[in-house]
Amino acid sequence: MDIARQSNDDAEQGVQRVSETQQALEGIKSAMERINGMSQQMATATEEQAHVAEEISQQINRIAEAADESLDNASKTSDRGQALKKTAANLHGLTERFNA
Repeated sequence: MDIARQSNDDAEQGVQRVSETQQALEGIKSAMERINGMSQQMATATEEQAHVAEEISQQINRIAEAADESLDNASKTSDRGQALKKTAANLHGLTERFNA
């Protein structure tokens, strides 16, 4: 009877270990599924950040182009202002001649 009882105890322990192993594997599977989900979320977030960075880069380029255009317009305005100043000085000189 001892051998039968020992075999029965060993079988129960084996079943218990298999059950514990199954639970551990299910926990590992669940953890891997969560990690996979987080990885997908990170990949999506990274892709969205890349798109935002590209949009920011394009906006910065547009701002730089607008600044260059503004600088060019300011230079032209300054040149025209200098030309008007010379014209005003010439006109002033001519009016001085007529008044003299």
